[in-house]
Amino acid sequence: MIDKFRYQAPFGIFGKLAEMLFLTQYMKKLLLTRNVYLKQAAEAGQMSAI
Repeated sequence: MIDKFRYQAPFGIFGKLAEMLFLTQYMKKLLLTRNVYLKQAAEAGQMSAI
């Protein structure tokens, strides 16, 4: 499975600053955590519940 995820913070220059400071790292961690959960659910046969 391949996730393609695009985002852009609102609020112009302030949004870009937020992306650089913390948002990009937060989103990477969110997707990695989601991938771990999906992998565990698939291996346990629980994908129909998702």
